[in-house]
Amino acid sequence: MNISTIIIADMAKSGKETKKSAKASNKPEGPYLYIKEHMVARGLSDEDIAERIGVLPNAVWKRYTAQSRLTPFKIKQLADAIGIHPSELNYPPDVPSLDALADKVSPRRRAEMADIIKRLAQED
Repeated sequence: MNISTIIIADMAKSGKETKKSAKASNKPEGPYLYIKEHMVARGLSDEDIAERIGVLPNAVWKRYTAQSRLTPFKIKQLADAIGIHPSELNYPPDVPSLDALADKVSPRRRAEMADIIKRLAQED
């Protein structure tokens, strides 16, 4: 099992964050993924994504509006169709995912990155 599989499974189980005020933010209450925001940032419509993953546009809408249960498979499918790493769906398009940045690096380089992040976190 690779790190992406673990991340995707964790995202499907609990999501990145819980929105406390769904009415104020116009986002669904509970785990929230930034699917639509990433689609908009890349100029992709529901139809574009639907064509890429082989579903109807309504099925895409159901996924980003939490009308459909997001499984790890569906999360990866959406991320691939958008052209991003699945962990990037946890954050708005302008916030980089550290998992996505470290996904293809060597274990040695990944350890160096983790050390840098730990040191930066201690400074806060």
